[in-house]
Amino acid sequence: MECERIDVRALENGGVDFNDEPMECCSSSSLKASHPPAKYSDPATIVPPKSLSELITRLHDIFASDDISVEYVQKLMASYKGNPREWKKFAKFDKFRYTRNLVDEGNGKFNLMILCWNEAQGSSIHSHANSHCFLKVLDGSVKEEMFCWPQKTDHTDVTANDDNSNGHDDSSKDQGMQKWAENQLLKDECGYINDDIGLHRVENPSHIDKAVTLHLYSPPFDECECFDERTGKHTTSKVTFWSKYGKRTPFMCRLSVLIVTAAVLIVPSLSIDLGTQWKEFKATYNKNYKNLEEELYRHAIWKAALDHIALHNAAYQRGEVTYYLGENEFADMRNEEFVKIMTKYQMPNETEGSGSLTSADIGGSPLPDSVDWRKYGYVTPVRKQGPCAAGYAFATVGAIEGLMYRRFKKGRSLSPQNIIDCSGNHGCLGGSVTQSYKYVISNRGIDTDEGYPYEAEYLRSCRFDRSQVGGYIKGFETIKRYDEFGLQEAVAKMGPVAVAIDASHIDFQLYKGGVYSNALCNKVVVNHAALVTGYGNCPTGAYWMVKNR
Repeated sequence: MECERIDVRALENGGVDFNDEPMECCSSSSLKASHPPAKYSDPATIVPPKSLSELITRLHDIFASDDISVEYVQKLMASYKGNPREWKKFAKFDKFRYTRNLVDEGNGKFNLMILCWNEAQGSSIHSHANSHCFLKVLDGSVKEEMFCWPQKTDHTDVTANDDNSNGHDDSSKDQGMQKWAENQLLKDECGYINDDIGLHRVENPSHIDKAVTLHLYSPPFDECECFDERTGKHTTSKVTFWSKYGKRTPFMCRLSVLIVTAAVLIVPSLSIDLGTQWKEFKATYNKNYKNLEEELYRHAIWKAALDHIALHNAAYQRGEVTYYLGENEFADMRNEEFVKIMTKYQMPNETEGSGSLTSADIGGSPLPDSVDWRKYGYVTPVRKQGPCAAGYAFATVGAIEGLMYRRFKKGRSLSPQNIIDCSGNHGCLGGSVTQSYKYVISNRGIDTDEGYPYEAEYLRSCRFDRSQVGGYIKGFETIKRYDEFGLQEAVAKMGPVAVAIDASHIDFQLYKGGVYSNALCNKVVVNHAALVTGYGNCPTGAYWMVKNR
């Protein structure tokens, strides 16, 4: 199947550029660039609206016409400089999902709304019901991923006419969604999409900061298609408003009461939903149990984990804790099992290393208020550790990767398997960062991850290959225990630093997002190595940014 080539590019001024050097996107039918119709007026003469109410008034004037310019609306949206004092009354957050908050109904011609995204919240991959979608970031930032229409859907899909860009070929096989572009939209930047361009998914990429976006949809719609990225299959979903004109929608409030008062009546359907959720959990994390007895045992642990997650997240919603939990691959493991398998760090003597640093030893210029080495290429992508207690190896290579980037300005993933097999630690039964550093020094290097790939097991034979060396160090130093200011200085002035933490609690096992702060953490006995990649401040206080497998 041939792919028609189109280009959609978010401009600094918020426009969309269809040019002569397009990016490639595949669709099951012909995609045509959605060129703007005749202009409502000259975009070059746009005077920025002074307020949100003025923006709304001007949008009403524009959409009163039958001849509307997409380009003009884009530029008008881009010219608006959002004032939080105006839009905050419409910005309603939900701790468990992003929200759609209606600002103006646009006389039936458009909907103007504010979408609120808590940390790490995002949408599904979705269509726009043949509507134009204009987006502007008011606060924070969002990531937009662009997808092609799937090449095949199930028979419940509507087969489009030849000139409909949403068409599907029912003769092909189900296949995953094809992502063809990704944009990071910062504050005051804009984007645009319609169904001719494709599908998209929007999310707040930050685990610290919230995001707020202003959206205009024309014409309005109350349902759209949501797509499974793995199969390309879709379901039709109703879209509702969390609030209208700054007030919680009555439908949602009544629904909450209904769930409470009719709890006895809906128990059977809840059981069915739980069974489906259990099947999805097993499929997602490739869980296979040796017999029915073990599956029932794991199911009970998993159900208890879901109950714990629900109770904790209710406390998070009330603002009583600063982090939230979620289902993951460890949800069917007892906490004792998790600790035994995943936390085997061996605490070294504090004075090991070339020296023991304090904050006074580092000295120098004042520290920045925040540091995030991910932004500068010092931090490689997170890798899955699997059933191997090798956090010490990942923390070791993470720190060396940062030093290599600092020196050569080139990112390269190094081999934790090299450390596991060759460093004199205990393989997948644990080890220490200092012992690993000593190995790299005496060995005069460590292989790349490509040259010595990770296998999540201790093979008992060292296969180090000097031709595959990707990094080295000549020495290392330790920071005095409990000296957090010394750690802050080291991170700010040297790069990512390997640390040891207490990871033995159920909340760490099921952690999903937010600032993890557990009063039960042991300050003396630590059992897991990780990598501090930055620090900063948020409304709940100071935090460390930690990379963990």
